[in-house]
Amino acid sequence: MRGIAIILLAIILVVFLPVIIPVVALLDRAYRRRMRAAACAFTCLSCGSILGLESIRLADAAWSEHLRGLQAKYPWTRFRLVRRVHAICPACGARYTFLERERTFVRTRADGATSGPADEVPVKV
Repeated sequence: MRGIAIILLAIILVVFLPVIIPVVALLDRAYRRRMRAAACAFTCLSCGSILGLESIRLADAAWSEHLRGLQAKYPWTRFRLVRRVHAICPACGARYTFLERERTFVRTRADGATSGPADEVPVKV
């Protein structure tokens, strides 16, 4: 009975894989588009400048550097990581986490935790 269930699951996976992959790609693209739109409209809470696309590029570069450092230090380890910094202000270096539900950014502390609700600034997109 267990063998039949595994075979059935494999068949279902093979049949639906051509549908699942494009759907996941479209969802990721929509997420990134929302984050870019929010970054172009969000004002930094520290310095008052608009974050813009450069803030996302800075956060991507910092994340890549962090991953390279971990992989160099622990080459045979697979990591389960949660990315908490999605934008870094190009003017002052303030770090922000993107909240997809609210489509806004929240200031992130140095330890990676988000600030309280008073620091949230909604963005109309």
